[in-house]
Amino acid sequence: MQIIKVDSYIVENPWNPWFFVRVETDTGVVGVGEGIGYHWSLAAQAYLRQNGEHLFLGRDPHDIEQMVLDTRQMLGIDRGLGMVERSVLSAVEQACWDILGKHYGVPAYKLLGGKVRDRIRVYANGWYNDFDARDPGQWAAKARKLVDQGYTALKFDPFGAAYRRLEPSEFRLAVDIVAAVREATGPDTGLIVEAHARFHPEAAIQFGKAMEPYDLLWYEAPTLGYLGPAPLKEVASRVNIPIGTDVAGISDLVQASQYLPGRAAGVYQPDVGYSSGMLEVKKMASLADALGVFFAPHMSLGPICMAASIQVSFTAPAFLIQEAFAEFAYPSWTRDLVTGSAPIRNGYIDLPEKPGLGVELDVSVARQHPLKGDRVIDLLAEGWEGRSDVLKE
Repeated sequence: MQIIKVDSYIVENPWNPWFFVRVETDTGVVGVGEGIGYHWSLAAQAYLRQNGEHLFLGRDPHDIEQMVLDTRQMLGIDRGLGMVERSVLSAVEQACWDILGKHYGVPAYKLLGGKVRDRIRVYANGWYNDFDARDPGQWAAKARKLVDQGYTALKFDPFGAAYRRLEPSEFRLAVDIVAAVREATGPDTGLIVEAHARFHPEAAIQFGKAMEPYDLLWYEAPTLGYLGPAPLKEVASRVNIPIGTDVAGISDLVQASQYLPGRAAGVYQPDVGYSSGMLEVKKMASLADALGVFFAPHMSLGPICMAASIQVSFTAPAFLIQEAFAEFAYPSWTRDLVTGSAPIRNGYIDLPEKPGLGVELDVSVARQHPLKGDRVIDLLAEGWEGRSDVLKE
């Protein structure tokens, strides 16, 4: 079996573009995958057009390790992979697992070592988009609705447009939002507060201490990402809340080996779209398990990336919980774009049974929603949380 064609599609998701690939083989088996879109979608598509023949055509989809190694060596292994290269490699790598699963007639997780559980718990993200995100009462009301729908855990960013530090009034408001959500959801709901890697360590510590009474599941990416693992470790040592990693700062096993030893974080959040794909995330999950760190895969991309992520989650002993956006951040037409997505029932996903990743991309729908402009979300802009206007499209 050999890869004979790799096509890419950029879809204008309402808040961040999606980058999909469709990989064909000489046996007629077709696989799909997804990489980072965001600011890099057009660059990823151009990179694939320029380098796809050399990197992927003629390869056997079984030889995933060799494909990843050759890509890194071509770029200079000491420099690692940038966002564009990771986007393309992650997407094609996922498509290879999809092809192999379809070829053998089994879900991809069976090829990654098999299941260690029959269902996985998920948490809701992207749900704070249809109300005033600076009103604690409205946060509380929406959070309560999610719990009533069956979700047992929620993630949210209460910080508005703050960067590096919080002004006193914004500090109090952010604490009030967390307090309101906790009161509304009760003591048994897992709450995750994410800072999107935006604060100086002292500001992160100050706010972390203020959140200790609210029993968070974890405090995600509290320090500026470019500072590396040392500030995370400092926050972890001074705040009595588990700390989650910044996904953008950890893209492969080498970087994971810099963050996880010494417990710079207690919750590790790799993403199959940001890394070299599913096998790399599986390796990082194994490292987390060996070091006593929870594995909670990040997933802020689209439905194919979600399908790939859950395949890995079912195989990982250190798994804690899976991020999920679809119900809140995908417009209704995406249900025709990608079919076969595993449903979330009462905050859980059951073991997939379909071959490969279990999803299919409708190319005709993808072509109906091309990238038209810059809709990449700006986490430092006032009102960035309000996405309800475009979600209705």
